[in-house]
Amino acid sequence: MSSPRAGDLFLNHSLTHSLTHSLSHSLSHSLSHSLSHVLWVGGSPCAGKTSVAGELGRRHGVHLYSADDHLADHARQADPGRQPSLHSFMNPDWDQFLVRRSVPEQVEELLGAYREEWPYIVRDLLAMPTDHLILAEGVALLPELVTAVIRRPSQALWMVPTSEFVHDTYPARRSALVRDVVGQCSDPALAFENWMDRDMEFGCRVAEEATRRGLRVIVVDGVLTIEELTRTVETHFGLDI
Repeated sequence: MSSPRAGDLFLNHSLTHSLTHSLSHSLSHSLSHSLSHVLWVGGSPCAGKTSVAGELGRRHGVHLYSADDHLADHARQADPGRQPSLHSFMNPDWDQFLVRRSVPEQVEELLGAYREEWPYIVRDLLAMPTDHLILAEGVALLPELVTAVIRRPSQALWMVPTSEFVHDTYPARRSALVRDVVGQCSDPALAFENWMDRDMEFGCRVAEEATRRGLRVIVVDGVLTIEELTRTVETHFGLDI
């Protein structure tokens, strides 16, 4: 099933049947077989997912797929009627999103966007070569979605940072992005605090869902170095053998 054609068929079927996170048993079985060469690293922002994935790519020659890098392209392809949350990422109104909405509303909007984006991510992965392992990583890889397309729990894990780690590192790691986004808001200080609180609540939701489904969660608190985190993930996936 892994081919550009199969990916387009899945996307069209998903849009026609509003199929984002509830797959039929037969389709789930087919996708788990077609994506059996894919390893998944999800979680919330600022957890080190991209750094770990990049290191594993260098060490083991796995092909990398960053869902975050494809968000803008997927948003451009989204149907505003069927995928309004995803489509809104084309021209985000940051003041509306970060200041005028409550943190719980922001989290629900984010979850909705990632559910709407899921068929595009699966389409992309089905179009990639199957002769190498693929490591897919990104915030959009929700446990409720990934669990339907994996054959074993060791195929996936989620990385979630603590609140202290996020507040200590996020502004430094993404200073230009932070300044650009909050600078567009009527209350930059409130926008930043809501942004951090949103990411923390999102991380809690993801961790709870992954744990409920018996999937691995790594809590990132800054104690382990990137090298140590990489070895932990490497062992989980059995790449250290």
